[in-house]
Amino acid sequence: MGMDKGQYHAWIKLQEVIEETIGYDHLPCAQAPDLYHPSNEDKYYANMAIQACNDCPIKLPCATYAIAYEKEGIWGGLSASERIRIRRSGKITMDRKVRRL
Repeated sequence: MGMDKGQYHAWIKLQEVIEETIGYDHLPCAQAPDLYHPSNEDKYYANMAIQACNDCPIKLPCATYAIAYEKEGIWGGLSASERIRIRRSGKITMDRKVRRL
């Protein structure tokens, strides 16, 4: 399943933030990508990924993108279940999340 136009635009904006801020090769998730997609959100590995995200300079834009679009893995220090709760809470609308990127 591919990206829709909105997701593609948000993904490109996230890539721009990465390049302007730290560069992809220096992201914690680029160093150990499997860590960010633990099977069944294994608590040990999920916590390791979340801790690495806490020191990442693009944590907020990454989380913002993921709340809107990602259904699996750890993104911006948030698990899939945390992002679902945020989406369901209705406290953040899709348009606001994307604009904050």
